[in-house]
Amino acid sequence: MQFRQHSVTIAVALGSCVAAACGDSAQVQDAAKPDARVADARLADARVDAAPDAAPDAPCDTVLLAPGTLPETQGWTAVTAMPFATTVRPTEVELSTSNGATTSGLLLLTYPTGFTATTPFDLSVELAVDRVDAHNLLDAGAAILLSFTPQFGSGPQRSQMLYLDGAAIGWGDETNQAAFNNVDGNFHDYRFSYDGAGKLEVRVDGSLLLTRMNPEIGTLAIGDQTNDPNVNSTIRVKRVVKHCLR
Repeated sequence: MQFRQHSVTIAVALGSCVAAACGDSAQVQDAAKPDARVADARLADARVDAAPDAAPDAPCDTVLLAPGTLPETQGWTAVTAMPFATTVRPTEVELSTSNGATTSGLLLLTYPTGFTATTPFDLSVELAVDRVDAHNLLDAGAAILLSFTPQFGSGPQRSQMLYLDGAAIGWGDETNQAAFNNVDGNFHDYRFSYDGAGKLEVRVDGSLLLTRMNPEIGTLAIGDQTNDPNVNSTIRVKRVVKHCLR
């Protein structure tokens, strides 16, 4: 818009000079040439106008788990007990457990995030729950833990783990839960936002569903957390991402 305004201004100056038959050719050339202030204004306008179209900075999100390759090659460790199965596909990593003769499967993918209780972070786990048995107190067939020590997690870690049941998410100690259909066949974004001062928020597909104060923070774990009989699952993980703090 600024360039068109300057062009109109210049055209009017020329037209006025011609109508008045003013001066010689040198004077006409001077009238046609914008002064330094106009040129500077045009340059500033060009910079402002170009800013929205400038190439954005490179994304600073970090993908911790991507499909198509074994989790172990991406820095993950599997904590397991038979029977279980891990299937790597181009678009997902499937984790599945079932009952055995005397126990049931355990399958957790774990990752040392480097997060601490004083570290703000924004982490998302994008996964789909195909089937899941109802959780028990401190045990879950489909779970996400923000702190974990093998083989099943400590009492505090299991208390604060997020369980994913068929129709709800909640904390392992059952202090709070929120209704949500996890088994609708779709991938959902389970997002953990921590302020570094003790407050954790859990959003699913952008909606705030749970909060927790002063959680233990450490190794991330995703999958079937227990070998209790009849507490199993099949989940598909699309990706895990550590987001930029904005």
